[in-house]
Amino acid sequence: MREGVPEKGEKGDEIIISFGQKYSFHKSKVEQPANKKIVEKVISGMAGRDMHVVFNLEKGGKEAIIDNSEVKKVVDFFNGEIVKTEE
Repeated sequence: MREGVPEKGEKGDEIIISFGQKYSFHKSKVEQPANKKIVEKVISGMAGRDMHVVFNLEKGGKEAIIDNSEVKKVVDFFNGEIVKTEE
C-alpha cells in the first residue's frame, strides 16, 4: 500500500488507489479479495462510513515526465539534459 497514491473517486463512497507501472505486482496483491476486504475495512473505519476501493495501474512511466512541457521548458532554459529520473 505504501506505493499507492489515494485519489478521490467519482462516487462519494469510492476511493481510487493508483500504483505506478513498476508497482503492478503490489497492485495485484492488494486487490486480491481477502486483501481488498482488509483495505476497505480500514479505510471505511478511517472515513466513518462504508467505502469502496478501486485499484488503478497508471499508464506511462518514467518517460512521461521527460515529455512534460514544463520539464522541457526548464531543461531548455538551462540548456541542460535529463540524465536520470527517479520516483
